[in-house]
Amino acid sequence: MTTARIPDPLRLTLTPELSRLRDVALAEQHAGLHGLPLLPLVDADTWSQRPAGQEWIEWRGRRVAARLRALPVVLTPGEDLVGRPDLRPPTDA
Repeated sequence: MTTARIPDPLRLTLTPELSRLRDVALAEQHAGLHGLPLLPLVDADTWSQRPAGQEWIEWRGRRVAARLRALPVVLTPGEDLVGRPDLRPPTDA
């Protein structure tokens, strides 16, 4: 039995674009979470609107659909993923 070899050593350096995104994410994490995450608000809303006797699995499906509808479409230059929780200052509502 032969062992497959990787032709070149695995490089652990980031591209400049990924390095910039990493720095932004770490700076945001270091600054702390500010505002209310959107998903718990969506969850509470879907829970409060569930019909009496609705099966748990059906509510979970409706919750996932509501979460996906609520996620804003945000694409920061250099990112490959779209959509993230909305972190905003709390309001009276």
